Amino acid sequence: MLSQIRRGVVLLCAPKGQGLTNLCYAVLKKHDAFLTHIQTLERDPQSDLEGIRHNILPASASVNEELKQIDWLISQEPDVIYIDWIEDPRTAVSLAKFAVDR
Repeated sequence: MLSQIRRGVVLLCAPKGQGLTNLCYAVLKKHDAFLTHIQTLERDPQSDLEGIRHNILPASASVNEELKQIDWLISQEPDVIYIDWIEDPRTAVSLAKFAVDR
């Protein structure tokens, strides 16, 4: 069960317009947000999930701003990170390194 995975990276995907955001939010809701430190980085949050810190990245943000936000988010040492879209390969590298180093 996804909510029992304690380390690593989980990639969720779906064809455009087929409910990817709903799938991701459903997986986030399976975690106990009061016992698990969950943070998101989203360009267009679709819902405010109770107990989860939603960080908003402006749609016009540069790839450097994305990386800066992810590095800050990683510094908070969350148990779960959700990011809706990755523009910069350096962001993916930072997230993967965080997942491995935990």
